Amino acid sequence: AGGGLLGAIQDVGFKGLFKGVGACWARDIPFSCIYFPTYSYVKDKLKERGQPDFVCSMGAGLIAGVLSAAPTTPMDVVKTRLQNPNAPPGGLVQTVKNMYIKEGAGSFFVGVGPRVGRVAPYLALSLTGYETLKGLGVYMEANKPIQKMLGTYEEPIKGRR
Repeated sequence: AGGGLLGAIQDVGFKGLFKGVGACWARDIPFSCIYFPTYSYVKDKLKERGQPDFVCSMGAGLIAGVLSAAPTTPMDVVKTRLQNPNAPPGGLVQTVKNMYIKEGAGSFFVGVGPRVGRVAPYLALSLTGYETLKGLGVYMEANKPIQKMLGTYEEPIKGRR
């Protein structure tokens, strides 16, 4: 079939577009519940120890990425199996049963190393970029460098906002 959305619908049907969505939720919700509190906690601890902002966000992102990607790998593997065009019929529960019975518990952790190795640095870089841009925004709002450069900045009158 052709490319794009219409081609995908022709290939797998409309319902097929949503194959594995339950496994995605079962992976992504716990991932986020682990990642963001861990990131915040580790970042605060690194900051308390006097680490530079870059080290705080990058270090926290890496640690949180490892601690959230590893335990959620089983649902990532299940999702991938469900989305395989050659997957046997059955949903999430049937796929989990089949994997366990036919391949054992280790089948749920296939690819854990590459997944952690991709997810942890990616999120560390993403949140470091976010933190950097957030800091830039705070600086820009406080100092108005562009307005000053363009000559459009007016000093605020004391007592007024």
